[in-house]
Amino acid sequence: MEIPSFDELDELLAQYGAEFSPADVHGLLSGCHCGGFVLSGDMLAAMLLESLDLDVYGNLELLAVLQALNSGIASSLQSNDFDFVPMIPDEGDFFERLNLFSRWCESFINGFSASPLDEANFGEDIQDALEDLMTFSRLSEQTDEADQDETSLMELQEYCKVVALMLYTELVLIPLENAEKALQQVEQTVEPERRMPPSSHRH
Repeated sequence: MEIPSFDELDELLAQYGAEFSPADVHGLLSGCHCGGFVLSGDMLAAMLLESLDLDVYGNLELLAVLQALNSGIASSLQSNDFDFVPMIPDEGDFFERLNLFSRWCESFINGFSASPLDEANFGEDIQDALEDLMTFSRLSEQTDEADQDETSLMELQEYCKVVALMLYTELVLIPLENAEKALQQVEQTVEPERRMPPSSHRH
């Protein structure tokens, strides 16, 4: 199934009486992934129920769409093409989009906070990035008509894209690569006669 667009997901959520937007869902799932929280199957449904009070167990169509969205987020974060983009509309009322942007940032923080990572071990760059997202989550409350600036909003969305990719790289991809290298080194140091035989020779 293809990743749903903002409008498609917004319409589907409305059909099920959801009181939140695709930005909330996308931000939440993105934050979970960037914190190393693997969402699949029941874990995805449990997160949606706990964080958004969205029960998808009885809504197979909605569950399938959200599973596609979740897989798409994971793929875009892992891609070398920098495909990841916060799910915010490109057109429409400025303040509505600003509000959605703030909510995306807030939901991202909520999803990220659900991860088992110890923030005490975060470097300065990661801490600064998370503080920026916290600031952005309050931006819609601090902006008035005189501050309306399309260019700035686009730049902030681009910055959030960079932040998400940085967090995923630093906290998920690099540790995974280091673990794989460590495992390879261990396997290389094991004496040949003590290594496990190929699976085809096992009894």
